[in-house]
Amino acid sequence: MRITYFADVRFPLERANGIQTMETCHALVKNGHSVDLIVRPDTHTPARDPFTYYGLAPDPGLRLERAPVGGPATAKRLGFVAFALGRSIGTKRADVLLTRDLGVASAILQVPRWLRPPLVYESHGYAPDVAAALPDGNAIAVTTVATIRTTRTTRATGFRRAAARSLEA
Repeated sequence: MRITYFADVRFPLERANGIQTMETCHALVKNGHSVDLIVRPDTHTPARDPFTYYGLAPDPGLRLERAPVGGPATAKRLGFVAFALGRSIGTKRADVLLTRDLGVASAILQVPRWLRPPLVYESHGYAPDVAAALPDGNAIAVTTVATIRTTRTTRATGFRRAAARSLEA
């Protein structure tokens, strides 16, 4: 199966989601699938090799493609989402799309089902639950009521759209 995995992060990334993304893609390839991992460019010069960075053997079944985005954060985000939309329906179309980015998933779900492959959204955490599990006074991860409400609304909208689209398919 040909899989396109969208990760709107600079890559490689030292945080857990970078490690999990690379390990997931590597495992999919080891199980016989072909994976195109679409990421933002590394911020280091020269760009680091993700296989070396994560200590994994290179595999021709796992191809890394850096979306050509730049500028301020908003421009990078819009550029990545636009690139993901193009790759979803373009000539390099996969059998299935995979992302853990709700914004990318929501944008792709706006494309009619007959124009794009199936989409798998991998959810990692729900902000209010994560915030509630943190010890009081943790300055690193402060979640405001406004952020919780925004997250609930964004996720609920994304899930409603995903459910509606899946019923149309």
